[in-house]
Order: sequence, then C-alpha cells, then structure tokens
Amino acid sequence: MIKRQDIPHNHEFFELFYVYSGKCISTIDDVPVEFQQGDIGLYSPKAVHCMKTPDDGDVVINVLIRKNLFDQTFLNMADDNDLITGFFMDALYNPNSNQKHVIFKREQTTIAPSIIIQMIYEYQKNDVFCQNILSAYLVCLLSDLARSYTNRLSHVPMHRNNLPITSLLSYINEHYQTITLEELAEQFHYSTRTISNFIQRETGKTFRETLQNYRLVHACQYLSKTDISLNDLPELVGYSQRSTFERAFKEYFHCTPAQYRKNHQ
Repeated sequence: MIKRQDIPHNHEFFELFYVYSGKCISTIDDVPVEFQQGDIGLYSPKAVHCMKTPDDGDVVINVLIRKNLFDQTFLNMADDNDLITGFFMDALYNPNSNQKHVIFKREQTTIAPSIIIQMIYEYQKNDVFCQNILSAYLVCLLSDLARSYTNRLSHVPMHRNNLPITSLLSYINEHYQTITLEELAEQFHYSTRTISNFIQRETGKTFRETLQNYRLVHACQYLSKTDISLNDLPELVGYSQRSTFERAFKEYFHCTPAQYRKNHQ
C-alpha cells in the first residue's frame, strides 16, 4: 500500500499502482497527476516520482515488478503486436528513452483491476504454487493493459482517411524484414514526411527506431526459442550484415546475441 506521502524517488523495478478507493496524486518529472478510484499507473525504472494520498480513506495498491521477472514475462508477450511491450523494451534496455510512464483511466481498463486483487489474495497464500500462479497472473495483467493501451491508440486517427496508428504499426511489424519508409507511405497513400511525423508524434519514436525495435523483438524470440545460427539470424530479421546487427543489438541490450541466447534459452 502507498503511504500517506513519500519523497521523489526511482528504483530498479517497474512499478504499477491501482487506486482501489478514493484518490491519489502522483508527481512525475515535477508534473502532478490526480488519479481517481479505478485508475492504474505504470512507471518504468527511470521514472522519478512521488505520491501522496490526501485522505485517510484513500487506498492505493502498489505492485513492483523485478527486471528479471519482466524479462521472462516479456518473452511470453513478444509474439503479440502491442505497444506496451515496446514501452517495457524501451524502459528496460534503451538508456535514451523518454517514455517513462503509461496511465490507464478507469474507463479504459477491463479485467486488470480484478487481476490485481486476485494477485493480492494469491500473494497472501504463500504456498508452493504461489509464484507460478503470480507469474501467470502477471502475463494476464500486462496483456490486458496492452489491449487497453492499443485500443486507446486505435482511436487516434491521422487527419485524412481516419488511419489509426495501430494500422501503421501492425503493417511495420508484419513486414519488418524489408519495409522502408517510402514503401510504408506508398502503401497508406501519404507522403513520407506525413507518415514519419505521425509515427513520431504518437509513439515518441522515429520510423527507424520503431522498425529497429520490431526487428530486435523478433531477434530475441529467435535467440530464446530456436537454435538458428547466429550467422543466419541477421538476414532473417532484416539486417544485411552481421556486424551491423550485432552492433545494434549490443547497443540496445548491452550484451551480444550469443550472451542473450545463453541467458534466456
């Protein structure tokens, strides 16, 4: 539970909080945001934040997610074309990311609040099955938040033809091996400048960064779930040279593909 008031801080965990009753005020980067009953906040380890509950009846449930637990959960979610996976990936591995938090209002969530309550009940049992069940609940929780986040973004259209950002991202993910900005613009009948600006405005990333994220996500899947040769992998995920792929991979994950496979397979 959140104390009445705390001081600005960050930590090595992902932090998720749920306003069970009343309200709270969470400040991130010196900007206060009021959360009402039913709202959910999700902060990355880089987010410097503090929180206060104005009234005695305010109850906020706090869930801290370890990085290594996220790594396991992320691999279960990486097959899905969702943006919250990208949020985690950026927050965990990209030191230059400006994406530090996601906010879910009560009307934007579906079963996430119920899952959080079930996680508390399960945590209190503390029996031999507890950790496996909590891990399964975590996958369900993050997947439900991903669905809510994606549905929210799907209602953000471009000015002409009502094209949602999720359609662009789905197309990039489906054609990540060979897609170019010019081909994407031609496919959706916009100029390259319009497409590029729209992607950056709605995701906080350039087209090149977005494409690289999808390629690296798929590379992680191949490394953790298959025995494909490290010589064949770069071309499979869209890189023409192994050196270019390994440089991008190491810059993002701070380890080589071989080391990643050893740690996660």
